[in-house]
Amino acid sequence: MRIIEFYDANAFYNQYRQILLEREAAGQSLLYYIFVAMETETADLSFGSLVDDGAVYLLFCKLTATRGLVVFSAGKELQAEAAHVLADYLADEAFLVCEVRGGIELCAHFIEQYSRRVEGAFVKTTEMDIMELRSLNDVKLAEGSQRLARPDEAHLVADWMIESQLEAKSSEMDYEAMLEKASQYINENRVYFFEKDDMVVSMVIKDKKFINGVLLSYVYTPVEYRGEGYAAANVYYLSKALLDEGYEFCTMMVDRRNPLSVRSYEKIGYQVVDDIAEYRLMAVEQ
Repeated sequence: MRIIEFYDANAFYNQYRQILLEREAAGQSLLYYIFVAMETETADLSFGSLVDDGAVYLLFCKLTATRGLVVFSAGKELQAEAAHVLADYLADEAFLVCEVRGGIELCAHFIEQYSRRVEGAFVKTTEMDIMELRSLNDVKLAEGSQRLARPDEAHLVADWMIESQLEAKSSEMDYEAMLEKASQYINENRVYFFEKDDMVVSMVIKDKKFINGVLLSYVYTPVEYRGEGYAAANVYYLSKALLDEGYEFCTMMVDRRNPLSVRSYEKIGYQVVDDIAEYRLMAVEQ
């Protein structure tokens, strides 16, 4: 196996477009950074592939500023070997990986080898199921109605965004930054509330757009309103609107520790297509 590095995101995307779009929802994290690099021409991102005899086994992105790594398996064949080759390659070039994000099995193989070369312990910070919807099921939904959030509700949106991140054990906790993001989402008509009896009971945000699909994120229902199907109904109506607009699919990342949420979204038509986890290097001996 050999590694090919790319410092031109457009060239990388053109080379591996077919592989990425065949599993667009599963590869959304890598696609996100490709699009960022294409739009901003940042020097903080570089890309690469592991190939052998014309076969592509693994694609990755290096985040220089944060010492992060995003990995994406092109298939299950030789996944462990490919991850080990990448781990040795990065260790040899003294690229200290402080965070790694990708499929759970692929990350485990990478960390197994990389930990042999670098002192420190990787700790899993999040573990999600990647879900995808291409057609909706005919189901009975919770009573209520969906509406867009208003500018004067930015603080509520920010509070719920933070709550959803806390439940997912994310480190994104800067309130002022979250409030600014909430206001931006509201101004762009991307925040959808679900109401029952004039009470806002659930939220979902239309987040990143990809080539053929859209990511829904920050799905949140206050504890006192859970178990009534409000989140599933809210997600259903937004997903339907997006499919009606012409998108081929909608995707969400759902906490694997919450199988009830996974099952509720499966009822409306979402399916688990892959998994993804984040790991952080917690200690390094100098």
